[in-house]
Amino acid sequence: LFFIFRKNILSILLSDKKLLVLFFAFIVLLTPVFWAIFSPQALIRFQGTSTFKPEAHSEMFAKRVDLRNKAVENNDLIGTIIYNRHLFPIQLFIEGYLSHFKMDWLFTNSSNEPHKVPNLGLLYIWQAPFILLGIILFVFSRLIDIKGKLLIFMWFLLGPLPAGLATQTPHAMRSYNFVLIWQIFTAFGLGYLFYRFRKFKILTLFAFAIFILFSLLTFYKNYFIAFPKEQSSSFQYALSQSISFVLKQESGYDKIVFSNQDNLYQSYMFFLFYNKYDPKLYQKQGGTKSGGFAEAHAFGKYEFRPIRWSHESKDQNILYVGNKKDFPEGTETIKTVDYLNGELGIKILKGN
Repeated sequence: LFFIFRKNILSILLSDKKLLVLFFAFIVLLTPVFWAIFSPQALIRFQGTSTFKPEAHSEMFAKRVDLRNKAVENNDLIGTIIYNRHLFPIQLFIEGYLSHFKMDWLFTNSSNEPHKVPNLGLLYIWQAPFILLGIILFVFSRLIDIKGKLLIFMWFLLGPLPAGLATQTPHAMRSYNFVLIWQIFTAFGLGYLFYRFRKFKILTLFAFAIFILFSLLTFYKNYFIAFPKEQSSSFQYALSQSISFVLKQESGYDKIVFSNQDNLYQSYMFFLFYNKYDPKLYQKQGGTKSGGFAEAHAFGKYEFRPIRWSHESKDQNILYVGNKKDFPEGTETIKTVDYLNGELGIKILKGN
């Protein structure tokens, strides 16, 4: 924003000494904020989800190393350069960034992708022709000055950038700031359509109302009925229910072990949240060890780590909360928690 409107901003600031003083005071006040934002503590989440870490894509990274080793053995200079480990994160970033422009991801959802409404993309299919029309009109419109166009297209190109830096691309929840641009182009295309067919205003509005009504009914059905059932695993439903049960039972056990894998990934975070655990006490007991969310954590009588049943003490004073695969078939449980689609989520059992 400052780059595009720098002349306007500077002219306003230089025209009033009071504004200039306030601007510098504002910069001074923001300095500690920026310092905190880029501190190691604030970047813990980024370190845990960064696509630039080889361990974030361990299988793909191992294959790339193998391909490079073969290229070196065969004196394949091009292969050695292409499969260089330092180019791997760059390739991942480019692929992740471009994945947000895929039409099937934007307009459909046939594979129950996390955090997306079932059977719907981030955009309605009927928007597609209006988006294309809107982009063309926006480029050639004389009603919008070059700064306005530059702002919109910079937003359009920079929108997927933060999501492209992280794993699990394309990611719906990290793309909401990107969706707004598609809506602007849709509105531009629709506005032009209404203008061109203004003689048939009533008919055009009626047809558009039918599309909107159908879209809203489809959205309502999929969001409020299908979404909770199909996507309850994305919102840790089974884990939240398990934590509530454990908190009622905790006084009867000396130790409680939560798995931190699969359905219980990052279980220590959700336990702290649902238990309203005292932050001061948590920090006093060791706090978060690092951004590696899969690492073991422990505080009080609670442990959050992989459950290896053959190596567990199986004491009757220990309560285990884990995935189905963590326990042998036929192991007696005191409670099982299913997801809303009926799929088994979590097993809870005593050590003996």
